[in-house]
Amino acid sequence: IPDIEINDYLKPGIFIDYYLDNSNYSNILISFFDQNGMVVNTFSNKSDSLKLKKGYDMALNKFTSNNTAKVTIKRGYNRFRWDLRHKGIIENEKENNILGPLVKPGKYKVQILLDNENKIEEEIVILKDPNSENTENDFANTEGLQLKLLDKIREAKSIATELESSISSKKYRKNKSVLLKEKLNMLITKEGAYMQPMLIDQLKYLYSMITRADQVLGNDAYYRFDTLSLELEKIKKSLKIWFHKTLFKKENKVEKNVLKVKCF
Repeated sequence: IPDIEINDYLKPGIFIDYYLDNSNYSNILISFFDQNGMVVNTFSNKSDSLKLKKGYDMALNKFTSNNTAKVTIKRGYNRFRWDLRHKGIIENEKENNILGPLVKPGKYKVQILLDNENKIEEEIVILKDPNSENTENDFANTEGLQLKLLDKIREAKSIATELESSISSKKYRKNKSVLLKEKLNMLITKEGAYMQPMLIDQLKYLYSMITRADQVLGNDAYYRFDTLSLELEKIKKSLKIWFHKTLFKKENKVEKNVLKVKCF
C-alpha cells in the first residue's frame, strides 16, 4: 500500500449538522424516512459498528472510504454523514457485513431524537447523478429488487443459524438430523478451495452484481432472483414438513405413554 494517500474520493453521502445546547443528553437517534414515511435507516450514539473506514482498492488504484461517521453527542456543533444507504446486514465478524443498497433519488426526511423527547426534523432531497440516464422508474425497480434480495439473504442466513443451533444442541438423534445437515449444506458453502457456492453465496453474488452502479436491470437478474427464491422456498417447505412430522411423532409418543400409565 502506498505511503501517500491519493485519489481519496468521498463516496456519495449527505452531511447532517446539529447543535446541542448541553452535554447532558444520553441518547440520540438519527433516522431517515422516505416519502411514504417508511424508515430507511437509523443510527444511534450507542452503536459502535459505524466507524470511519478507509482502504486501498488495488483494482481501481485508488483509496476508498465508507465515511458513515459515528453519531456524536457532545455540546455544541456535531456532524453526522449518512452514506445514503438502506440498512444492511451486520454480522459478528465485520468482514461478513453487507452494505445496504443506495437509496433512489427523491425526497427524504431526517429526524433527530434526543432522549426520546426533543425532536428535530428536516426534509432533504437526493439528486441523481447528472451523468446517469436512468429514469425514476429504473431507480425504483432496481431499489425494489435490491431490497427483496437483501431480505432473502437475511432469511436464508437466519434459517442456516437455526439449523446450526439445532444440530449442535443434539436435540435430535443422529439419524433424524441428517435432513437438517443436508439442508444446511444447501445453504452454506463448505470451506476449501474452489468449492461450489451454495444458496447464500449465490444470493450474495447476485446482490453484489446488481448494486455495483446505477444500472437498468435486465430480465436475467429478475429470472435469477426468482430461481434462487424458489430454491429457498423448497428448503423452507421441506423443513416445515420435517419439523411437523417430528413434532407429531413426539406428541403421539407422549400420548401413548400417558395411555399406558392410565391403563396400568
